[in-house]
Order: sequence, then C-alpha cells, then structure tokens
Amino acid sequence: MPTTLNKNSSSAPLAHDENEANEERVRQQNRAAERKSPARWLLLFWDVTILVLVAFNLGLIILDSFFILSPINQAFASLWPSGHALFDTHIHQNFQSIDLVFVSIFITDVFLSWIVAVCEKRHERWWFYPFVHWYDVLGCIPLAGFRFLRVLRVVSILFRLQRLGLIDVRSWGIYKFCERYYSILIEEVSDRVVENVLTGVQDEIRDGASDLPKKIINQVIVPRQERLVDEITTRISETTGGVYSRNRSEVHDYIGGLIKRAVHSNSAAQTIDRIPGLGDAILGAIDDTLTDTSCDLIDEVVKSLSSKEFEEVLNSMLDSILADVLGTKEEQEKRVAIDRLNPSRVHVEAELGFGGAAKDQRVTPEASGERGQVMIEVLDIVKEQVRKKRWKSRF
Repeated sequence: MPTTLNKNSSSAPLAHDENEANEERVRQQNRAAERKSPARWLLLFWDVTILVLVAFNLGLIILDSFFILSPINQAFASLWPSGHALFDTHIHQNFQSIDLVFVSIFITDVFLSWIVAVCEKRHERWWFYPFVHWYDVLGCIPLAGFRFLRVLRVVSILFRLQRLGLIDVRSWGIYKFCERYYSILIEEVSDRVVENVLTGVQDEIRDGASDLPKKIINQVIVPRQERLVDEITTRISETTGGVYSRNRSEVHDYIGGLIKRAVHSNSAAQTIDRIPGLGDAILGAIDDTLTDTSCDLIDEVVKSLSSKEFEEVLNSMLDSILADVLGTKEEQEKRVAIDRLNPSRVHVEAELGFGGAAKDQRVTPEASGERGQVMIEVLDIVKEQVRKKRWKSRF
C-alpha cells in the first residue's frame, strides 16, 4: 500500500501540470477565436474609443482642478494670457456641460456593455453586471468625488485588451514597478497577520485553553492510523533489511563471538571441557548450535518486519498509545464526530455519553503539558519560516 501511495503522490503533480497545460491551450484557442470574430473587433474598437475618451476626460478634470487653485491660475495667466483666457472661456466656465457629454457617452457604454454581458452570459444573473462593475456605474455620477473612479474604467479596458493578447501589460515598466511593491506589501502584511495568529494559538496552548494538540490527534492521526502504520512498517522493513543485508556477515561473527565467550565462561561448560577426548567436541557443537540458532532467529526477525503479523503488532501498539492519550477506540471515534460537528462541544460530549473529567483523568498534567510544549515549539519553527522575507530573493 505505501508503494501505491507514493506512486499516486508522485503522479499527482504530473497530472496537475498536464491539466494546467490543457487549460492554457484552451484559453489560447479561445483568445484566437475571439480575435478572429468581427463582432469582437467592433467591441475592441469601442473599448479603445472609450479608453481615449476616458483619458481625455481625466486630463480635463485634472487641468480644471489645477485651474481652480489661485497660485497656478495666476502663474498660468502671467505665462500664457491668451491660453488662460481661452481655457477659462471655453472649458472652465462650461466644464459641467462638457463633463455631462462625457457622462452620457459613459452611461451608453455601461448599458451596451451590460447588454453584451447578458448575451454572452458572463454572469449567473442578468442583474449582476452593475454590481460587478460598480466603478463604471459610480464613475458616471458627475460629482468630483466619483469622477476619478473613471480611472478604474481604464484599468478594466486594459485588462480586456490583455486578455485578448493585444497588449502585454506585464512588460510595462510601471506594471513591474507596481507589482514589485504590491508583492512586498502583501507579503509583509500577510506575514505579520500569520505571525500574530500563531502567537495567539501559542498563548492559548500555554494557558490550557486550546485543544489544538487533541484536534491534531483526533482529526489528523486517528483517521490515518492504518496508512501511518503501513508507512512506518515499510520504512522499518526497508531500512532494517537494507542495513542488515549489507552487514549480515559482521553481525553473525559478532553474535558467534558473544556466544563463544559466554559458553567458555560458563561453569557447566568448563566442567564439560574437562572430559577427556570429548570436551572440546561437545563445546564446539554447543557453540555452533547456539550460534546458528541465534543467527537464524535474527534473520527471521528481520524478515518478519515486513510481515502482516508485525503490522498488526505495530497497529496494536499505536492503538494502546492512542487509548492512553485519548481513551478507547470508541471514544476516539466519538471525539472525531464531535470535532467535525462542534456546535457546542460540552453539550455534544454529554449527549454521546462521556465528559471532559473522565477524559482528563487519563492524561497526566505532565504529559498534557509536554504535548502543548511540542506544539508551541513547532509553531515557533513555523513563525521563523514565516519571518523569512522571500521577496528579497525575487527582487
């Protein structure tokens, strides 16, 4: 069984990679089909037009915002009086009307995109579109606080062009710059969050308020007990058998020397040795018999490590250990059911017929504290791994 498990575990990544390659080929074929579609090219032309209009509109918003500032307004008037008068007369004083023209175009774009999304069934419900593209909807509101949401419309259009393979945003310098510092920020924040969570778990274990060690035994070790026994048996058999087969003659010589010294130092054997003509022969026969028997016994013990009987013995030993820690096998199964349900642990334990007092009597405080200390040290190792700044090796 362990060999089969190893084969399955080694073949799983290959199957995963093959599935990812197939999905990527399908995506490339879909993108190629989209690029060949006349309707897609029409939508692409409309997206590019909206992109240019949004960029132009945002430029006007920025210019008008600066124009309102008195120092910039005076500097503009002194440096370029004719341009200042032209901008003030045709743009600044009519800015609301100009912006409403853009807003009407953007509202039309929202409704057309909504219709296309419904026809292509991009979302599960027809009314999902305004909620998914909330920035497009809010960006159409002609108020200063919502106008800059139109930047997100630019990002959305660039994303669609990237998905079609018409542009490669990832090769842009600004994208690489943003991605770099975004990755650093996300990693630093997530590392601090994970470290705080692990520290909280350690504090609960120290205070005795956490049942994490018991949950690990109940939910991880107990359900996999048979597979763990199979794996341990295989490891012991392979390791012991390999080492013994390479050093079998040395072991036999060592056993033979031990038996010979033990026999010759025995008082009864010394008496036999005094028998004229037969003592040496009898002692030699005893030495050979004991040596052969002992070596055959060792050979048989090593062979039996891969037998079903040894697996049953090991399984029985593990059952005894878990019974001392968690109770009987029936109680273990009940606790697994409790940990899965866990609506109210005390109530469920009472319903299933055993409580925390009886359970705690089986485990000494020293043993419970030692398990908790092991978990704390394991979490310390995890925290050290979390503290490593992986972004330094990437950037």
